[in-house]
Amino acid sequence: FGWLLLLDRCWCSNRMERHGIIDDDECSLCNQEEETMNHLLLHCPYSKEVWWRAFQALGMESLLLATPSSWTNWWLLSRHDMPKDKKKLFDSVCLLIA
Repeated sequence: FGWLLLLDRCWCSNRMERHGIIDDDECSLCNQEEETMNHLLLHCPYSKEVWWRAFQALGMESLLLATPSSWTNWWLLSRHDMPKDKKKLFDSVCLLIA
């Protein structure tokens, strides 16, 4: 899943609608915007709350202040600033939440 996520090849509603599998491409969590990987993982109000709670529990809530263009960009930039001893924890949390 992580590999598909990095390649932006996950089957969200926008991709399924494009291929004629479904008729509606709205987000299944918030019904407010088109369901894309970036919306599901970064911009959906439900997802924002999940990320906030997880990173708040780990004391890493400062990572969520920026509004990145894509999940991959956010992950790579945040990982770059992470202390070496916390990178494995950060990577695990990101993939498990995604």
